[in-house]
Amino acid sequence: MKKIILLFFLINSVALKAQHDSTYFKKYSHKLALGFFSTLRNYNLRINSNISKDAGLPDVDFATNGRLQWGLAFGYDKIRLGIAIGKSANNDIYGQSRTQNIAADIGGNAIFIAVGYRRYTGMYDKNSTGYMPANGPTFYIDPSLQVTTFRLKGMYFFNHKKYAFGAAYMANQRQIKSAASWLVTSNIHHEKIKTAATIIPPPLASYYGGDAQLQTLQWWGINMGAGATGNLVILRKLFIHGTISFGAETQFREYVYNTGYNKKVTAMGFAGDFKAGIGFNSESFFISINNNIDYHSVSLSNLKLVESLVTGYLIIGYRFKVKDPPLYQKLRETRLYKSL
Repeated sequence: MKKIILLFFLINSVALKAQHDSTYFKKYSHKLALGFFSTLRNYNLRINSNISKDAGLPDVDFATNGRLQWGLAFGYDKIRLGIAIGKSANNDIYGQSRTQNIAADIGGNAIFIAVGYRRYTGMYDKNSTGYMPANGPTFYIDPSLQVTTFRLKGMYFFNHKKYAFGAAYMANQRQIKSAASWLVTSNIHHEKIKTAATIIPPPLASYYGGDAQLQTLQWWGINMGAGATGNLVILRKLFIHGTISFGAETQFREYVYNTGYNKKVTAMGFAGDFKAGIGFNSESFFISINNNIDYHSVSLSNLKLVESLVTGYLIIGYRFKVKDPPLYQKLRETRLYKSL
């Protein structure tokens, strides 16, 4: 822990001394960015059996019945916030899914810190046609299956004098010359997967041993990772963005079974994410289309669970010049704020 604290202050010291190269990107520190966005989030929970690999059994592949959500985003200097809430129409084939998403981040060109809360309720198994009755529903639907996620993520960019990660994500920055950077990242992540009965569909219980009775799985995860990111700029306003990062994750897990048995273990997992996007970013107007993929894996005695969240969104916004509130002027002068 002492080493992590020392590393944090070292990075802060470096960031404080760094001045960005204005020939590569511009900052709009005194403009308020307002954006309207449309997003489609598809959550997938894939589960395969470790004890029936040769049985020809298809993986359980839970998915949300996603639909477009609408939301608002706000950004001022180094602080941003976005909110979107929605649900799909009730469908006899796929069921109904409800989603909630709140995200905020703070940071500049050197350090970027993001926090997010997501909840998905109601899913169907895309591979269930093989085990559902011929005269029954098309897919196995679990309306009570719920996944709740909280994540605090930090990123440090080595080439922060020339590269602006936020220029692709509604931050008050604009990349005007192509640049890229290596990055390091750290995550604190909490995940909870629960249902009213069992996570494994009852018709498949015999293929998953004792883990077929798993009702709730939750864990705290801590990971360190590395990756690369870049913005390819065309004519100073058009851009193509890409980011990839990955790393091992230490997970502090709790398993709860519907038999009343529960246990806690510490184990290793894997986490990674990929981002890509294109857009137009000018002095005031901006528009971008982005696709983000978040990935986590968890292995138990009798099964392996892999979850992925694919998010596509379109955002359109405008920057308005405003005057700093008195309190914000004081915030700008703090050492911590400057270090971002």
